[in-house]
Amino acid sequence: MRSRITIIKCIIYCILMSLIVYILSNAFMGYMNFSMDHRIVMAISAGSYMVLCILFSYPIMGAIIAALMLLSSLVFYIANKKAFVFYAKFIYVEAKGCMAWFYEYLFSTMPHVNVLYSNIIMTVFIILCMLALFLIVVIWHNVVAAMIAGIFAIAFMWFFGYEKSFDYIQQFLFVSLVLLGFVQYDLKETLWKLKKGVYSKKSVFVWMLCTLAFAFIIFTFANFLPGEIKPVNFQWLNDNVFSRIYDMGFREAGSMPNRGTNNVFSIGSFGYQEGPFKLGGAVKLSNRLLFKAKVEGNIKTPIYLRGAVRNVYTGISWTRPRSSFKTAENNSEGLNFSGDDSSVKDTENVALTVYPQSFTTVSIFNIWKPYKLESNAGTYYFDEGGDIELPRDKVSGNSYKVSSDVPVIYSDELKTANPIKLKQYNREDDYIRECLQVPDTLPERVKSFTNDVVHGCKSDFEKAYAIQQYLRNNYPYTLDTSSLPEGRDFVDYFLFDEKKGYCTYYASAMAIMSRIAGIPSRYVEGFIIEDEDMGDDGLYKVTAAKAHAWVELYFQGYGWVRFEPTASYDGADYARSYEGISEVAPYVENNDIIQDVPVTGKNQKDRMQDNPYDNGLEGDYSKQIPIYVYIILALITLLILRILIKLYKAAKDVKKADNLQGGYAASQYFHIFERKLKAGGIARNPDETPNEFGTRIKDLMENYGINMTNMMNAFGRIRFGNESMDEGERKMFKISLKAADRLIKDRKGIVKYMV
Repeated sequence: MRSRITIIKCIIYCILMSLIVYILSNAFMGYMNFSMDHRIVMAISAGSYMVLCILFSYPIMGAIIAALMLLSSLVFYIANKKAFVFYAKFIYVEAKGCMAWFYEYLFSTMPHVNVLYSNIIMTVFIILCMLALFLIVVIWHNVVAAMIAGIFAIAFMWFFGYEKSFDYIQQFLFVSLVLLGFVQYDLKETLWKLKKGVYSKKSVFVWMLCTLAFAFIIFTFANFLPGEIKPVNFQWLNDNVFSRIYDMGFREAGSMPNRGTNNVFSIGSFGYQEGPFKLGGAVKLSNRLLFKAKVEGNIKTPIYLRGAVRNVYTGISWTRPRSSFKTAENNSEGLNFSGDDSSVKDTENVALTVYPQSFTTVSIFNIWKPYKLESNAGTYYFDEGGDIELPRDKVSGNSYKVSSDVPVIYSDELKTANPIKLKQYNREDDYIRECLQVPDTLPERVKSFTNDVVHGCKSDFEKAYAIQQYLRNNYPYTLDTSSLPEGRDFVDYFLFDEKKGYCTYYASAMAIMSRIAGIPSRYVEGFIIEDEDMGDDGLYKVTAAKAHAWVELYFQGYGWVRFEPTASYDGADYARSYEGISEVAPYVENNDIIQDVPVTGKNQKDRMQDNPYDNGLEGDYSKQIPIYVYIILALITLLILRILIKLYKAAKDVKKADNLQGGYAASQYFHIFERKLKAGGIARNPDETPNEFGTRIKDLMENYGINMTNMMNAFGRIRFGNESMDEGERKMFKISLKAADRLIKDRKGIVKYMV
């Protein structure tokens, strides 16, 4: 009967704790955009619990397994040294690559998911969660601490924009309350049995029924709370606290979540998305000064400062290929970008100088078509889409200067451009082809809707203008938007459900609609500056509130042309017609010019070399992770090992007492009890007998539920009277050991107790 009850309790613990780990893992997966089969998550959780139970109950098995693994490795090494070294190196490289990828994934503003590494991270996360839960619940019987830790972890995700975490907190609280009730019952069951007549077999059912009812009431109440609760957006903290922390050291190590530092630029770092790596959501802008800019040359405002060019749409975000970078030397001229501008007849030379204030990034801002970069970096990287980046170890707060050719393009030129005249354009070009692709998951109604908008348009320019004007005239601008629901396409949700938004909504919609209409497009993020941003020192002040997104479309013979679909921003500046051209689109005022519209071309000499990033990731991760990160990880590992060794020794001593009988068992239990009290600052005097010691601490131990009179009577009768120890007396001694542990924690604190 006793073994059956023990097995039932073990199964209940396994189910409840596995459910808690399952909920935490699902929240973590959703927040990180990972994916793992839910059955696998549950299997790993339950398997981890069973392994920990076996190791805790039979610690010697852990030592045996470790010894067998070591022996097997030694035999394998002797039998085939070359194969052993190969596999060892393979495991080391994969482990290092996984850790480096995860570090980059956490701190990069444009991360990509590696399925293998994400599954490894999830497996480690599940095992660590179960280990922590096992220690806190099974060893220390402190479910409240586990609840606080779990709520804090999920609330952290909610703080940084993961709205679904609200659902996970409800689930977590419900299961945790049930676990709390069961653990409390398990602890009190023995005490009830010692007090004859209080305990009955029905107690467990009554106790758990009340616990379930209590948990259900709380869960139901939580469901009546407003569902529109938004994640915390403490802009003051971001501007004042986080920025100070960044200045104190994060500039060297990387970046904080949702904070632009020496990573690839993204306006998501400035509040333009609630969750990581996902478009949309409410915005609260900041006026924190990021950098100052000096513009030299004949160019009108507003001036667009390009920071990041993206051409791959995933349905929820924009990204770019990771293996297309080339390298160039500082002050060299002749960058080669994708596009053909053979028909462009007029350009303006413009120089942009950037003076960082409270913001640094690897991304180099430019006005358009840079042909020269002057900085102290030595080398830099660029891709055919127009992104220019510094090596991460070269990022500093120093200024840099970018010289650009800004073309002057006329609307009637674009309108009359035709394929016969522009034979240089090659639609088989890989980059251009990428800029025509849409996800297979894009709803068909987006395509039908686009075809209706461009119906009757004869040229690519007419189509582009029709899309731009439709978005500007039919979708109001607002920063107060809802988060993108799970499983929805961002553009589809904007066009048919949200029907309002800010720059990322408009730019994404026009980019995708243009591709459907057969016009290559790309999504651009940066800043927009105007006359009122000019300071007394002649420099433009660029604040976080000036972050912006727009779209660039490809026209045969003219390359890439900027369009502004966002309703609250001025469109292209139309002024005059190019000489000799008179025919214009019916919806564009005659004598129009698109002033300062950016275009790239292929007519410059390529001075570049292949980028060393041949593994599909950006840079050498071993150089990006600071040495102190490894030191901290090593110290944490040593601390965990120390705690595990201490727990192992304590469990071993108790196990030894469990295997003894009569007076030997009583002596061993009392010896452990004395040692624990001594660690808490309560020691038996050299001339003090056990009974005298028990009398002295009687009042103190009553606060922890221990009757020292009964305990010492049992100890004297068994130890010196040579009587046997029954199951109830053995339980009493073991409960006294747990009470001694609680006393140590109260007196020394949980940290000192653990260490």
